[in-house]
Amino acid sequence: MLKARKAAKRNGKPKIKTPWAPDPKDVKTLGGLTVKQSQEQAWSDARQLVTHYVAIGYSQELIAKLLLPPISVDTLAKHFRRELDIGSELQNARVAGVAYRMAMSGNDPGMTRFWLRSRAKWRDFDGTGGTTAIPVRSIPGDESI
Repeated sequence: MLKARKAAKRNGKPKIKTPWAPDPKDVKTLGGLTVKQSQEQAWSDARQLVTHYVAIGYSQELIAKLLLPPISVDTLAKHFRRELDIGSELQNARVAGVAYRMAMSGNDPGMTRFWLRSRAKWRDFDGTGGTTAIPVRSIPGDESI
């Protein structure tokens, strides 16, 4: 393919444009053989990776450089538009699901209280109609509080 591009360039013909595709990884099978993963699996892995990078706040320029093979930002936007648009929201939903399970388990009272305050709009009342401040516990031997 590279020879065809060089020959086309020399002859004044337009370059051959090949679509971008992620590099398939080598995968070990149960029998110990190493085979290339399917192109479908390579795309799935690339989509998960882009979603992860978006969620942790990487710029599109950096994400484009980190993919294998590296691509331009335009190509990133073309192939991964959905992941770039909703990657953060998907990860926030996953974290909210974990927080919900922790609150519902009853094993983490702090998370249950957090969930009720942030999602159910609960507040502490002092009995007179006003709200109370959350008491701060002092650490024995620590006089700074």
